[in-house]
Amino acid sequence: MPACSSTVCCAKIRKCLGHETMGFLEFRAGHLEESRKWYEQAVKLDSQSYLAHYYFAAISMNSAGEPNSETDAQVEASLRAAIKLNPSFAPPMNDWPPSKACEDEISMRRI
Repeated sequence: MPACSSTVCCAKIRKCLGHETMGFLEFRAGHLEESRKWYEQAVKLDSQSYLAHYYFAAISMNSAGEPNSETDAQVEASLRAAIKLNPSFAPPMNDWPPSKACEDEISMRRI
């Protein structure tokens, strides 16, 4: 766990780690929507975990829900954060930006 400079900081880090852990447990259980929600909360709490950002983005991109610009922006921000937090972590670089074929498919689903 990263070093804390205050009690509030330590509580925030513990809360992020709790959300990340629940996201992982739900993912392992095959409950992808629940997992995505836990990871989304971790990301919103300003998680410094590249894996939380990556899993939130990856699960969101593969969810059955309708794509929208808000979700697309959250996914892109999380993939960028994962790369920034750990530049040697390759999967986000493979997932974003989407290929032209993927962009065309997303556009067609919105019509």
